[in-house]
Amino acid sequence: MTSEERKNLQIFVQETLDAGVTEYPPIYIQYPYQNADQYYALNALASEYYEQKRPDEQCVIPSRRLW
Repeated sequence: MTSEERKNLQIFVQETLDAGVTEYPPIYIQYPYQNADQYYALNALASEYYEQKRPDEQCVIPSRRLW
């Protein structure tokens, strides 16, 4: 992954965090040299979304690695 691609991912992730929408499942993304603060903030956002769901709607948080 180039530094430009990593920078674009950081921007995309930050925009997602800034929106803070938990009405829909947030993205869950990991990539090399990811900012730890963003990584943990995405996890928190995803946890908030899944905690809002009824118990019969609970599911596993999806994960996708990009490396």
